[in-house]
Amino acid sequence: MSAVVIYMSYCVGGVHVTYSNREKTKDFVHQQNIVYLLWSDRAVITAGGVLIAFTFALIALHAMLLEAMSPDEPQTTMLARLFGTISIEADGSIAENFTHGMSFVASILFLAAASAARSRFCLLLSILMSFAWFDDSASFHERVGEIFQELGLTLGISGLDHHTQGELAAWLIIGLILLPFAIWAILGRSERDRTISKLVALPVAVLVISASIMDLLHALFPHIRALVYLEDGGEMLAIAMIATVALFLARNTHVIINKETVFRAPTNRSNS
Repeated sequence: MSAVVIYMSYCVGGVHVTYSNREKTKDFVHQQNIVYLLWSDRAVITAGGVLIAFTFALIALHAMLLEAMSPDEPQTTMLARLFGTISIEADGSIAENFTHGMSFVASILFLAAASAARSRFCLLLSILMSFAWFDDSASFHERVGEIFQELGLTLGISGLDHHTQGELAAWLIIGLILLPFAIWAILGRSERDRTISKLVALPVAVLVISASIMDLLHALFPHIRALVYLEDGGEMLAIAMIATVALFLARNTHVIINKETVFRAPTNRSNS
């Protein structure tokens, strides 16, 4: 969670300026600090802050309700029902539906940015978030796991039950589908795609780790409660950050098209 704070609040602001080639001096270094790009759009920061704050609130409510419940709490009590409504790991909960909505919106915003900026990488991100939305809303990898368990199918991996191997097979299927798009985007990457990749590198990495590795570890060690927060909580935070970046790109395609654009921090904020 500290990564979110570092990522979103490392810089306090920026001023949008355009230089000629001769005027690019030491301020050009700030182009490498990608956080300035996000901070240049206050509307995006406000919207992203709301998404991340609401995500933290849902995670905190999940933890508090879980702590308040006794181990043998009947499922019919008001507390248990409230936990099921809020829980970050329950199907059909407010937290799950909120994550579905962020994934879908991020996919559409990346598609809009891809169309405006002719960015292959934005299109790849749109496809990635579409798969994230599809997997979450349709419980794709869980359903494949159930099929493996019902039919007794296996990948030949010892130490893993049929359901877990089915979930692993589902992730492999998604990876194989995304691979051609990833190769196409990498081979045709441009300077603006490199900038975009820096913007999404951290949250996408967190999303992949939370949705695959932590999900697998949670299936293997279901009694370790911390894995719930690393899997579902990490996924929610990553998607909130990705949705924030997607909103920025959809609103500011001129920034990733114009190679002469740099951002510098003002020396006196009162005069900015």
